[in-house]
Amino acid sequence: MHVILLRLALALYSVGFAHSVLTALTKTDVVSSGFGGGFGGFILHVASIGLRAWDVHYLPLTQQYEAFSFSAP
Repeated sequence: MHVILLRLALALYSVGFAHSVLTALTKTDVVSSGFGGGFGGFILHVASIGLRAWDVHYLPLTQQYEAFSFSAP
């Protein structure tokens, strides 16, 4: 389940990033969807780390991909 949440977080991060790039290119002043995508991605990312910690019964930092995921938000 935590992998699904990570993929959804990646999708929302991508939406936020794409919106930020489009905002910079078009010089408009709309912040809501870019911020919403980034914040939604952050929430799903934290939930994914929490579910992984619940599954393995320790803070997921011992494997390389877990450490990268933990330090990403």
